[in-house]
Amino acid sequence: MNDLTLHEKTALGSLAALCLAALWYFPDAVALQQRSDAVPGDLGVALLGTIIVIVIVEAVYHAVVARRDDVEAVDERDRLIRARARSFSALILDVGIISVLVHIVFGSHWMTPDVQILMVVNLLVGVLLFAEAVEQGATLILYRRGG
Repeated sequence: MNDLTLHEKTALGSLAALCLAALWYFPDAVALQQRSDAVPGDLGVALLGTIIVIVIVEAVYHAVVARRDDVEAVDERDRLIRARARSFSALILDVGIISVLVHIVFGSHWMTPDVQILMVVNLLVGVLLFAEAVEQGATLILYRRGG
């Protein structure tokens, strides 16, 4: 890991934090969705816990990885890599959100039970986490490939 740049280390830490957050959030969220007495407010606790997990993991990771002499200037290559990674993420996010909206529209018309708000929230959180993971993964790959 010594041959990684600070930008790559940052992307790797963010990817790890997102994976931990998904492992933290989705078992609770799916179990909550299965309960018949669940209300959307109950999901707020799981979402808040997920945000706290991401913040703690990122803060600890960056405190360990970043050193004072590790500051890197952002050049054109870095901007290009970030822009390309964000374009992949934006595509995933767009397709995911449109898919959830299609599920809401068609699910409310043709599914026997109505679309559950908890399932919609879980799908949207999943899309957001996946899109961000794609961005961090693409950043790592693009840095390794050389842009």
